[in-house]
Amino acid sequence: MAKELGQSFNKGLVNQHENEQHEIIVSHDDENSKDLEISSAQEAEKYYNSQEWERKVNEIIATYENIRHPTKPNHHAQIQHSTSQTTSISPGPQMTVLPVQNGNNVISWHFPPTHSQSTLNGRSGSNACTFIALILTKLHLAAPEIPRANQPLSPTWIYRMLQGIEIGNKFYDSFSAGNPGIMFGVKDAAQKVQRSVEITSVGPELPADIARQPVATANLPYHIELASMMHHTASLFIINQKTVAFVSMGQNILLLDSHFHGSSGAYLALAPKSSIWELLRWFKTFNGFQHSMGTVTNVSFT
Repeated sequence: MAKELGQSFNKGLVNQHENEQHEIIVSHDDENSKDLEISSAQEAEKYYNSQEWERKVNEIIATYENIRHPTKPNHHAQIQHSTSQTTSISPGPQMTVLPVQNGNNVISWHFPPTHSQSTLNGRSGSNACTFIALILTKLHLAAPEIPRANQPLSPTWIYRMLQGIEIGNKFYDSFSAGNPGIMFGVKDAAQKVQRSVEITSVGPELPADIARQPVATANLPYHIELASMMHHTASLFIINQKTVAFVSMGQNILLLDSHFHGSSGAYLALAPKSSIWELLRWFKTFNGFQHSMGTVTNVSFT
């Protein structure tokens, strides 16, 4: 699995340059892009076709096979705020992310504020959430794991979230062509990384509400349920210019959010399907959204 997924990343990145009409330019002003040292489309193609990139992706995917999961909860551990400013994440997560009970049926795991798409590795701001949501969904579907409600977040999930953010930020830096304010919709972002993350189809972008509406098709749970009936399909939801992913896992719904939230960073939340409205109410309240309407796009992967 690790080898095949790594190869698919590499193949997609190479083929993508052959079909993409837009140039890929990484801004040298971005501190988080300096390690790539790419200044033109030609150099980008060379880098993504290099052994260095192949080795990086293979190491990321292969790490999942070597992570040991916790066997019992640690009720005394606290979140350790990382002060690292490097651009490489250690395979051995240096933190404990404890579960938080929200209401009766919603459990969430929150990273410290230094661990979000806008702050990871000393970064200052990011609009990469759509790319990150796609990457996180793919990494999860490649090796599904349901977080345990009564336990700290597993090392697999910690590493997956951090690497997903790092990879998504690098994709964004490449495709934004030095314009850190550009926003990417789901269809546009998916097209750019389609081969890299093995996306098979992208549905239409449709209005969806996280507050209950009388017409079923106007509600986000309707689209999440449709996605659950399709192979390896997730619902990417955009609200207030922020993209998150909702993924069905059997009788549960997983919410992946890579954003900075003031006193905390990225998080994932879990709730039973039967409590999806409770999850959406918590999602709206936690983020402080003033409105409930957004857009949803269902994306399928191999």
